[in-house]
Amino acid sequence: MVNQTAVYNDTVTANVTSDGCPRDPVLKDKDGELVWNRNDQGAALATFDYGFMITQVLRDCLAVIGER
Repeated sequence: MVNQTAVYNDTVTANVTSDGCPRDPVLKDKDGELVWNRNDQGAALATFDYGFMITQVLRDCLAVIGER
Protein backbone atom coordinates (compact mmCIF):
# COMPACT_ATOMS: atom_id res chain seq x y z
CA MET A 1 0.00 0.00 0.00
CA VAL A 2 1.05 3.52 -0.58
CA ASN A 3 0.30 4.96 2.83
CA GLN A 4 -1.07 3.00 5.75
CA THR A 5 -0.35 5.67 8.34
CA ALA A 6 -3.14 7.95 7.17
CA VAL A 7 -6.30 6.29 8.43
CA TYR A 8 -9.41 8.38 8.43
CA ASN A 9 -11.67 8.31 11.49
CA ASP A 10 -14.55 6.85 9.46
CA THR A 11 -12.39 4.02 8.08
CA VAL A 12 -13.16 0.60 9.45
CA THR A 13 -10.17 -1.67 9.83
CA ALA A 14 -11.01 -5.34 9.37
CA ASN A 15 -10.69 -7.82 12.22
CA VAL A 16 -9.42 -5.26 14.73
CA THR A 17 -11.27 -4.38 17.89
CA SER A 18 -10.65 -1.22 19.88
CA ASP A 19 -9.30 -3.14 22.88
CA GLY A 20 -7.04 -5.35 20.77
CA CYS A 21 -5.57 -2.74 18.46
CA PRO A 22 -1.78 -3.16 18.31
CA ARG A 23 -1.24 0.44 17.26
CA ASP A 24 -0.22 3.20 19.59
CA PRO A 25 -3.42 5.15 20.40
CA VAL A 26 -1.61 8.46 19.87
CA LEU A 27 -0.45 7.44 16.40
CA LYS A 28 -3.69 5.68 15.47
CA ASP A 29 -5.48 8.82 14.25
CA LYS A 30 -2.43 10.79 13.16
CA ASP A 31 -2.25 11.59 9.47
CA GLY A 32 0.66 10.24 7.51
CA GLU A 33 2.92 12.16 5.22
CA LEU A 34 0.69 11.54 2.20
CA VAL A 35 -3.08 11.37 2.52
CA TRP A 36 -4.28 9.66 -0.66
CA ASN A 37 -7.70 8.26 -1.45
CA ARG A 38 -8.20 4.84 -3.04
CA ASN A 39 -8.19 6.24 -6.59
CA ASP A 40 -4.88 8.05 -6.10
CA GLN A 41 -3.32 4.94 -4.55
CA GLY A 42 -4.58 2.79 -7.42
CA ALA A 43 -3.26 5.21 -10.03
CA ALA A 44 0.18 5.32 -8.41
CA LEU A 45 0.41 1.54 -8.10
CA ALA A 46 -0.86 0.98 -11.65
CA THR A 47 1.63 3.49 -13.03
CA PHE A 48 4.45 1.68 -11.29
CA ASP A 49 3.30 -1.72 -12.53
CA TYR A 50 2.82 -0.59 -16.14
CA GLY A 51 6.16 1.20 -16.09
CA PHE A 52 7.85 -1.92 -14.80
CA MET A 53 6.29 -4.07 -17.52
CA ILE A 54 7.23 -1.61 -20.25
CA THR A 55 10.85 -1.47 -19.10
CA GLN A 56 11.00 -5.28 -19.12
CA VAL A 57 9.79 -5.42 -22.71
CA LEU A 58 12.24 -2.72 -23.77
CA ARG A 59 15.06 -4.52 -21.99
CA ASP A 60 14.25 -7.72 -23.87
CA CYS A 61 14.11 -5.87 -27.19
CA LEU A 62 17.49 -4.29 -26.54
CA ALA A 63 18.92 -7.70 -25.59
CA VAL A 64 17.73 -9.14 -28.92
CA ILE A 65 19.20 -6.21 -30.83
CA GLY A 66 22.47 -6.60 -28.92
CA GLU A 67 22.74 -10.27 -29.97
CA ARG A 68 22.96 -9.32 -33.66
